[in-house]
Amino acid sequence: MHECHEKTLEYLRDGKSFVVATIIRSSGSTPRKIGTRMLVRPGGKIDFTLGGGPFEALAIEDAKQALADGESRIRRYRFLPVGEDATGMTCGGEVEVFLEVHGPPDRLVIYGGGHLAVPIAQLARDTGFRIVVVDDREEFANEKRFHFVDEVVLADGGYAALDFPVEEGDFLVVVTRCHQTDEACLRNILHDDRTPAFVGVVASRRKAKELRKTLLAEGVPADALEAVRSPVGLDIGAETPSEIAVSIVAEMLAVRAGRGGESMSPPAESCAVVERVARTLR
Repeated sequence: MHECHEKTLEYLRDGKSFVVATIIRSSGSTPRKIGTRMLVRPGGKIDFTLGGGPFEALAIEDAKQALADGESRIRRYRFLPVGEDATGMTCGGEVEVFLEVHGPPDRLVIYGGGHLAVPIAQLARDTGFRIVVVDDREEFANEKRFHFVDEVVLADGGYAALDFPVEEGDFLVVVTRCHQTDEACLRNILHDDRTPAFVGVVASRRKAKELRKTLLAEGVPADALEAVRSPVGLDIGAETPSEIAVSIVAEMLAVRAGRGGESMSPPAESCAVVERVARTLR
């Protein structure tokens, strides 16, 4: 069991996709008992065993499907030759296996390694993102400055010539040193065939409007630009780099969770109504 835990932690640290298959219920004659675990990686490679044979082969196939779907599930296996959930075995027992899917964490690519990038990267790391920082200056694109991120990329030749592949579902934040480099980054992002989960550009409202106007004139589709969040971040009155980082990461978390980012407390008017009703009931 200790070795299984160590291997699970290793895969989690490395950001690998895998399934933890755990026997959570067992009755009758079965190869292994409650708590037995097996790790299933993409393609069906395994670490440890649930007991082998046709039962394990079926569990591996179900784990692969759960991994492909990105959804954990519970599967029943009956050790009978035929019938519902039958494994083709003759032991006569039955087990339930929890197939727990672990996908890689969402990746955040920060274009620009300046004063805003550091708190953004720190907050995003603490909320479970893999972090990549891209900059075209060696004094900013280095592992000493960003020792806590997963990858640092030096954009030789500037952002216009950047050959850095965007992954499907990436979170992307553009916060480079000037309007021209922001524009070059966004142009590359919008011309990529893969679809990010989030694209944000740090900008004033005026700068954001000018950026959209320029790219529209170049033929960038309007719907692609509509997906760009600029100015990026929730409206919390942020002014300092740390405050701005909080507003940006908060918006990313809202998108990741499928939420709108509204306040969880009821409006003041609703509170007043509740208080009036409460007084009438006293």
